[in-house]
Amino acid sequence: MLNIFKKLCTKKVLIQFALYFFFFIYGMIVYKNDYFPINQFRAFRDTITNIKNPPIIRLVDYHPGMFLFSDRKYFDTIKDTSLKAEYVILIPRHHKKNISIKTNQDILIYRTIAKGNKNSIFNNWLRTDININVEGISINHTKVVKKIFKKGEIILESGGPISSSIILLKRLNQNSKLTLKIFNQDSFLEKLLKKVI
Repeated sequence: MLNIFKKLCTKKVLIQFALYFFFFIYGMIVYKNDYFPINQFRAFRDTITNIKNPPIIRLVDYHPGMFLFSDRKYFDTIKDTSLKAEYVILIPRHHKKNISIKTNQDILIYRTIAKGNKNSIFNNWLRTDININVEGISINHTKVVKKIFKKGEIILESGGPISSSIILLKRLNQNSKLTLKIFNQDSFLEKLLKKVI
């Protein structure tokens, strides 16, 4: 037993133990504080993940009864036909970053309101009589506001803090092609989605 203890306490074993302990502590500090190379590993992982998985923000054709968030299976149970949206920008339910849109023509944007969210960002939007009910675990979206935006860059707040606000779009000029560029500001690399409709 004493021989085993002496073998374990050799200089080489102690140095190896000290190195293991040092790198263990160093790894914890680097990981916790995002020091080099953790940020680079995460950036690489995010790039690979976005290739394998669909982007968290996407533009799709709108139809009643569809899922209205990119990461949840929540939909409008009322399906009011007075909601004349053509497209929806699917964002995560708890998205916090702004969405930047560049468009070549004027568009009408609808946003949903949920009681319990801070809806002051929609004070200068026009309230509608459109009935919706997008039920979620934490909050329900029950009201719709709308606003016309001129062509060019449009910056939309995601809404919240409990849930992001759904973004629906409608062309004002049905006779011309609509080009939309949507920038997701949620990543270290700006992701660009371009769609010509």
